Amino acid sequence: MGILRLLWRFTYHPPQLPGTYARWERRASHEAHGLLYALIFPILCPAGCTTPPSKGAATKPMQLFGLLLWPLISAIMNLEPATKLVLLGAFGALHKWAGFVLCALFALHVGGTLKHQSVDKGKELRRMWS
Repeated sequence: MGILRLLWRFTYHPPQLPGTYARWERRASHEAHGLLYALIFPILCPAGCTTPPSKGAATKPMQLFGLLLWPLISAIMNLEPATKLVLLGAFGALHKWAGFVLCALFALHVGGTLKHQSVDKGKELRRMWS
C-alpha cells in the first residue's frame, strides 16, 4: 500500500493551502505530511516486512494478502533462534508503535480539516476533492 501511496503523491500535487491559514497551521500541515511519509516508508514498511504475523511463524514465509509468498529477510532468518525472536519482537514493537503514531497523526490531520471546514467555514473538502 505504501508504494501505491507514494506513486499517488508523485502524480498528484495537492492544492495550495489557503492564505487564511495562520503560519503555525501551515507549518503543522507540512510537518504532519512529512511525518506521515517518514513513518510509512523508512519505519512501518521495513519493520512490517521483517515481522512475522506471530512468533510461531518466524520459521515460515509470510503471505502477501494471501496471494504471494513473502519470505522473511534471510539475514534475520539465519540468526540463532533466541536472537531471531528478540530481533523480530523488537521489529514487531516498532511496527506496532509507529502504527499508533501514524493513526494519531491521521486523526489530527482529519481533525484539522474538519475544524477548517466547520468552525472556520472554509471550503476545505471542496478544495481537497477538486
